[in-house]
Amino acid sequence: SSELAALRTPTGRVLVRTPEPDAVVGLLDGQVVDRRGETVTVRGVEPAALNARLVSGGVKLTGLTEERISKDYAAFNETFLK
Repeated sequence: SSELAALRTPTGRVLVRTPEPDAVVGLLDGQVVDRRGETVTVRGVEPAALNARLVSGGVKLTGLTEERISKDYAAFNETFLK
């Protein structure tokens, strides 16, 4: 449904996958909200701008994904939290 699609909007966080998580944390101090292994979660930065900043800082990236609410969570909200 369109309501379900609306719930799949971006969360405002970006998942950065890199073999150099320390470098990401060093460049983005204050914007990192989570770090698990080679995945660093960053908030408040557009993905394209974040990519440019990290690449210009010499960070090797293996992935960069805009976080979205999961389909399961969105369906739960639509079904049970109305």
